Amino acid sequence: MKKSALVLTALLLFISLIGCTKHVETDYAAAIMVDGTIYYKSIEEVPAEEAEINIIGYTTSYTDKFPKKDGQTNFIRELDLPYAKVDDGIAICINDVWYLCTAK
Repeated sequence: MKKSALVLTALLLFISLIGCTKHVETDYAAAIMVDGTIYYKSIEEVPAEEAEINIIGYTTSYTDKFPKKDGQTNFIRELDLPYAKVDDGIAICINDVWYLCTAK
């Protein structure tokens, strides 16, 4: 009888703890907004020669959510990073490496 009461109490405690937790989505895909379009950052590099002659802007702000303004990123806090229009989307320069960002 005591064992059943202990198991029931443990089960009720477990259920109450689960009910109190709140799921919050905080992990977003790395993205930048340019001209109202979201571009997702990839690990694919773009030749500097292609990107540097096509610079169209610079990052202006950071968000820990999903970008909602042009020039805003959610993957790097550094501002004034150049981004350029390239054949497959947008390229952004981070630490002297240009990374491809594509719209999906």
